[in-house]
Amino acid sequence: MNKLRVRVYNVLFGDAILISVPDAAPGESPALRHILIDVGNSLVTEGGEDSVFKKVVADVLTELAGQPLDLYIMTHEHMDHVQGLQYYQTKVLHGQPIKDKLQTRYAWLTRSAHPDYYTPGTPGYHPNAKERKRLEQVFLDEAREYFQAAPDEQTDWVRGLLAINNPRKTDDCVSILRDLAPAHTHYIYRGMDLNGTHPFREATFEIWAPEEDTATYYGQFHPVAFGAVAGIGPSGKPALARVEPPRGVDAGAFYNLLDWRRRGYGDNLLSIDSAANNTSIVFCLNWRGWSLLFPGDAEVRSWKEINKRSLVKSVHFLKISHHGSITGMPPEDVLGELLKADGTRRYVALSAYPDLEKQARGEQEWTYPEVPRQEVLGKLKSRADLQQTIQVADGGYIEYAFAGGTSNVTIGTSG
Repeated sequence: MNKLRVRVYNVLFGDAILISVPDAAPGESPALRHILIDVGNSLVTEGGEDSVFKKVVADVLTELAGQPLDLYIMTHEHMDHVQGLQYYQTKVLHGQPIKDKLQTRYAWLTRSAHPDYYTPGTPGYHPNAKERKRLEQVFLDEAREYFQAAPDEQTDWVRGLLAINNPRKTDDCVSILRDLAPAHTHYIYRGMDLNGTHPFREATFEIWAPEEDTATYYGQFHPVAFGAVAGIGPSGKPALARVEPPRGVDAGAFYNLLDWRRRGYGDNLLSIDSAANNTSIVFCLNWRGWSLLFPGDAEVRSWKEINKRSLVKSVHFLKISHHGSITGMPPEDVLGELLKADGTRRYVALSAYPDLEKQARGEQEWTYPEVPRQEVLGKLKSRADLQQTIQVADGGYIEYAFAGGTSNVTIGTSG
């Protein structure tokens, strides 16, 4: 028992990672402990493709071999990271409910997922975040209604972002994750004392992000009005009625103003998406000479906050943030330190999903435009051994095995 194993599952557009670590205090025989990160996906609907989770959960349970999961980590509140374990609530495997099989000892959730985070008068309340959350909810509700009733203006990336950033659906999933380990659920942020938050004796954790008060990631946000009122059309489906200009206001100028404001919806969606990504738990796992970094979907703002605190160091393994998008790429100086060109072989893993229907038509290859970005892939390939989950079937995995105290790494795939 001298290998740390990392399984990066293909869950379509999403993340699911299982880490198996031989772990013991000095003088003890090592026990194999397991960490499960996220489990979720989302293409252009809230539910994603649930079928892939059956294989993933079954494989995780096989690895647990009847023992509880030692630590579950939810990096951040996005559907492509949280909705997978909702699947196991109602499913049966080998005649027994999965929720009875997947017992969990400890759970880490990002700090802003604390149930009191937005509630005045409670210990976990962060007033800087409350108004932003309210504005986001109003905007997303209006945007979802607008694009439901105006399908001719829908695009894959808009629908995808609305699905991933659906607070009400996300809250349903996060409430399940809060209850995985009721007595030992912890809301993680940089600088907190990790004693008592996990069972590991030999492996150590460094928390690089997020902030305790995540308002630092919000930036500017100005909700736009869509200039329409909801109603029901002749077909009985949702429809929009155009708002009439006020008396005395030129109609052409009024509608030009509405069109200009609507164009801001893309910036607002990206701002909301980015803020949630930047609340990701970014942690470095250290074990017998190896350092492995798991940054969730952290974006540039989070990387800069990490770098300001001199936390960045060279690592042997990096899970690429935000599915290889340009926004998740660390700044050049940070990337250069993480994957230092000093002769040490380094490894990076990327979870991405091609749109097979579009591919067959010779159109855009990826589910979301430029995710992953070819520029990002090129930089990674020039610095490290890059593996992508598209190499394996849905529900399958790429596995890295790091031999303790050596420089030996083997890479395999399921099936």
